[in-house]
Amino acid sequence: MPFVRKMLIYQHLYEKEMIFIIDNFERLYLGVCNIYKDIQKIKKSEMSFFGLSGKHVMPFYYLMSHPEGLTASEICRLSNADKAGVSRSLKEMESEGYILYEENSEKKRYRSKIYLTAEGRKKGKQIRNIILQLTMESGQELSSEERETFYRVLDILSENIHSICEKANEENTI
Repeated sequence: MPFVRKMLIYQHLYEKEMIFIIDNFERLYLGVCNIYKDIQKIKKSEMSFFGLSGKHVMPFYYLMSHPEGLTASEICRLSNADKAGVSRSLKEMESEGYILYEENSEKKRYRSKIYLTAEGRKKGKQIRNIILQLTMESGQELSSEERETFYRVLDILSENIHSICEKANEENTI
């Protein structure tokens, strides 16, 4: 059922409540857009110091978090990034000597485990420290409880919006 028809279900809401919900949609939309844009700017700026670009942040982050190695497919899934973009990032990281692919002639390269080299781990630690610093600074006015509530609510909203999108895709309304 398209979203417009679903709105008829909510007509019983009082006008004040509807305005409150619409205002919150705007806050959510603008907040998410602004956070995303600013994170992209920060990634670009901080990575340029290392001669890298923002697209390298998440592969470094996930490979640092998984010293047992990850496949390119796993990095894509974890970072919600497309295969082509991750492949380009990994190719650049390999040419700079930051990663090594597991030696296995039976597997396609995309299915081979990827590991950080010693130089990659050194760079990864620097990147992780920047992530830690920026995360702490961005939430410095929040208590631990507020931070936990924020991330819990963010997870719920993300899951709910994803479910709505999946259902709409199944119904071919998006």
